[in-house]
Amino acid sequence: MTITVLDANNLPFDLQEPPPPGRAAANASGSVAACTEDKAVIDAIAASLVAIGGNTDGIEALLTAIGALLTTQSGYLDGVETLLGGQSTVLTAIQTLLTTQATYLDGVEALLAYIRDIGKDYEFVAAGQPDVTLGGAGALGDTITGLLIMPSATSPGAVSIKDNDDGTPIIVFPGGAGSVSSLVPFLIPLGVRSKVGEWHIATGANVTVLATGNFT
Repeated sequence: MTITVLDANNLPFDLQEPPPPGRAAANASGSVAACTEDKAVIDAIAASLVAIGGNTDGIEALLTAIGALLTTQSGYLDGVETLLGGQSTVLTAIQTLLTTQATYLDGVEALLAYIRDIGKDYEFVAAGQPDVTLGGAGALGDTITGLLIMPSATSPGAVSIKDNDDGTPIIVFPGGAGSVSSLVPFLIPLGVRSKVGEWHIATGANVTVLATGNFT
């Protein structure tokens, strides 16, 4: 059905009457108005789009918060890494210190072993002995750690030692009249090592000696 109307120039033209609401398939010959079912669907879609828009704002805010949290956690991890790096430096320093102390302990142990070893031998020398070799045959590097002088009179003879058979005598106790006020033995610490050969010792009258050290 058409309606004849006049345009702006007062010329007639036919205008098709709008059909009742319905689907395009039912009114293929002309334009149609949306049916009630389609309008309801379109309204629902529009409402959903509005809701989705609101949800998008919430999701964006959530993602922003997550980003901030990850940034904070990254800062924490950097701090932990820095802390662990500092601890690693401390542990390295402790390890170095322990290594140094272990070296010192090794040195102390070696020193104690040497001290224990250098006094392991002893030999008794009677009075009036012009030349006694300390040890079996004696050798270069033998050590005298000390001589225990035991006078039997207040005017004992002298005590001397020498390095090798033809070495120069070294008087360690000159003795003589009134050289001691009592007969109490006394120690002369030496801690000497021979540079030429074996050690020899000579004693005068009224004095005996207990020599200690390392004698071959």
